[in-house]
Amino acid sequence: FCVIIAMLYHVWVGMRELWMDYVKPIGLRLVLNTFSLVWLVGCAGWAIQVLWRL
Repeated sequence: FCVIIAMLYHVWVGMRELWMDYVKPIGLRLVLNTFSLVWLVGCAGWAIQVLWRL
């Protein structure tokens, strides 16, 4: 579980930096950050579900 959380945090920081560096319109940046966060929460839910089934 800690590995999953650490990996998701690592991905979040990387995606946030990617959007902040290369996407200039603030509205688009906000949409991409929101989409990334929702996607990562979904991935976390899926990973936890997979772990609990084992």
